[in-house]
Amino acid sequence: MPLIVADQAGIRIYAYKAKRLLQKFEIELRDISDHYGLSYREEMTSIHRFLELFVDNLIVDWVIQKRINHTLHGVESVHDRVSMILMLLENEIKVVNLLVKKVKKEQKELLVFIKE
Repeated sequence: MPLIVADQAGIRIYAYKAKRLLQKFEIELRDISDHYGLSYREEMTSIHRFLELFVDNLIVDWVIQKRINHTLHGVESVHDRVSMILMLLENEIKVVNLLVKKVKKEQKELLVFIKE
């Protein structure tokens, strides 16, 4: 099930928050790494890339979902207009059928009148 816009906005906020916390963690980890001669740079770079891709994909998904919703509303609007036109045409058909009956009745009356 696709996320609604509000959920995506919330996820984006959490993703940015996670990125900020990760940056803080990276600073602390670097201090520890420098002290003990360890290196976590590759792992941190990998996590940064993942978060950037994740946030970018959320934004792309949000834009696409917005376009889909816009198109859906357009299709629904066209559907409503077509339904309205069909109802008007059905009403016109009834009116025309009544007029045809009336004209046929008048023709019969004229024929009867002419025969007399």
